[in-house]
Amino acid sequence: MKRQLYLAGAICLLAQSTLAQTRTCSGVDPEWTMTITPDGARFAYLDRESDMQIPQSTQPKGAEWPRAMTLVGLRDSAIVILESLEGSQQPIRVLTQRGEEPVMLVGTCLVTQ
Repeated sequence: MKRQLYLAGAICLLAQSTLAQTRTCSGVDPEWTMTITPDGARFAYLDRESDMQIPQSTQPKGAEWPRAMTLVGLRDSAIVILESLEGSQQPIRVLTQRGEEPVMLVGTCLVTQ
């Protein structure tokens, strides 16, 4: 039983450490950028840049990927879904809005730290 608890703790630490890295993300058509750090995120889309907090992060039970994060800023919010790393790039989906129009953005991230 103790061995299972240690293993579960090690998996949790590994999962947390993968999100503790800085990611530089971007997409085209439409063009957008996002930097995700352990302290928050900076999101630029269309004519606006937003600093955002990450109050929540989750993953499927029993799996490390995908990861979903809730991002909240003063004027914007988003749900970010990160897929597992594929080589040096990580697929990302961003669900956000501009006014009353829902928007889904796709792109890739590079782990920079």
